[in-house]
Amino acid sequence: MTPLPIIAGFGGISPAGRSSLNRGYQRLIENTLSQTQRQNLAASLAGLSGAKATHSSPEALLRGTLIRALENNLFDPQRQRMHTSLQLMPEHHRAGSHSAEDGGELRFRIAKRQLPTS
Repeated sequence: MTPLPIIAGFGGISPAGRSSLNRGYQRLIENTLSQTQRQNLAASLAGLSGAKATHSSPEALLRGTLIRALENNLFDPQRQRMHTSLQLMPEHHRAGSHSAEDGGELRFRIAKRQLPTS
């Protein structure tokens, strides 16, 4: 399974709700819009993405929106260290005794192979 980070702007979507004029909603229903509405959507998407509407094709703008693989320039999901099993056991449990000399500190030993690599 591939991890898929989800960025949600707001909840439910409906044609009668406040999201109906939102560009995200219009992008979802792009294939049902009139030609004029599609041109307005393309111009809005170009403005939001910093592209020039006259220099960017509507197809390129549409490919760059909605759910897609994240670029790794800001966030690389393949390098995230998550859901990794780690065996933790307090040192005093391993030794089988607990003394007041440790000052109430809780210490752990972790095998080097369980630590993340850079």
